[in-house]
Amino acid sequence: MMAEVKHRCRLYFQFPTHAPATLAAQLAQAMANTDAACVLLCREESALDEAEASSLIDLVHGHGLACLIEQDAGYAERLGADGVHIAADPSFTPSRASFSARAQASAPAAA
Repeated sequence: MMAEVKHRCRLYFQFPTHAPATLAAQLAQAMANTDAACVLLCREESALDEAEASSLIDLVHGHGLACLIEQDAGYAERLGADGVHIAADPSFTPSRASFSARAQASAPAAA
């Protein structure tokens, strides 16, 4: 009997949605030189720039990684991110409820 091979632990990068070009270039270099699993784009207090975030999502996808958006399921879905990271903080209940409702709507009916 062969031993079960377990998947190894991989990195994820936490990255701001508003980043200067030099920082985005560093992210691209890091993604190219590591075995990362995904990038979490973190929102700041300022308004979200969808064009900038979309560009970062394209950069992440171009390196074959998943891209998650922090705290906003609608934003993640609208921009084509792979998912959303929702903190355990009760103040994020609306995003959690929105995500849960979509999951329930797409679940197969019980037999």
